[in-house]
Amino acid sequence: MNLGIIAAGDGQRLKDEGFKEPKPLIKIQGITLLERALNVCEKYKFDSCSLIINENFKVDVLSSGILNKYKKIKINCIFKSTPSSLHSLNELKSFLSGDSFCLMTIDSIYRESEFKEFIKSAGNDNQHDGLIAVTDFVDDEKPLWTGLNKDNRITGFGDEFKSSGFVTGGIYFFRKGIIEHTDTALANNKVRLRNFLQYLIESGIILKAVPFSKIIDVDHAGDIAAAEKFLHENENN
Repeated sequence: MNLGIIAAGDGQRLKDEGFKEPKPLIKIQGITLLERALNVCEKYKFDSCSLIINENFKVDVLSSGILNKYKKIKINCIFKSTPSSLHSLNELKSFLSGDSFCLMTIDSIYRESEFKEFIKSAGNDNQHDGLIAVTDFVDDEKPLWTGLNKDNRITGFGDEFKSSGFVTGGIYFFRKGIIEHTDTALANNKVRLRNFLQYLIESGIILKAVPFSKIIDVDHAGDIAAAEKFLHENENN
């Protein structure tokens, strides 16, 4: 299984709040978001880690030396600004198409024990084409509500499913072949990852929701403090 990391955004909200560091170099408990992603790849023995990082962050990320610290990991890194999250995923296609893969946004903070179970489920599940982490902790300007049936099979995405109480959390698992749908989705003007997820459902792809207790997206200064508190409270879990 491979790991894909999306970090092609410009982190404008953090910039507006006075942060000069690129988002991948923002620190949570003294560890950058980039290091957290690579630590996950190393600890869970993914075959490779493929990242797309905003091209405006290239100098800072390379000069940090972080990518050179992980000698045991096969790292594929693209520095490019893209118009949408689905374009970012499509840029990683050549690295991720050969096998099943886990995909994460670089700013997702979660309980490691829950991620461990997510990866375990991905390895053991032969009934679904993909798994998506969901949470009933909603702290996002534009959450993606997720419709579920009684077996946690996903029925759709969008505001019409708000009654479910669950939103996507930026952590995904897809089986081999799913990423091949990105070209067709883009050709049909499905330009965001959230649109791609709905496109998969409409195309007959079977996705299952895996509930997490909480997933925090680090988009604002307040999210950093919240993430540090959350990790401290769960550091033994």
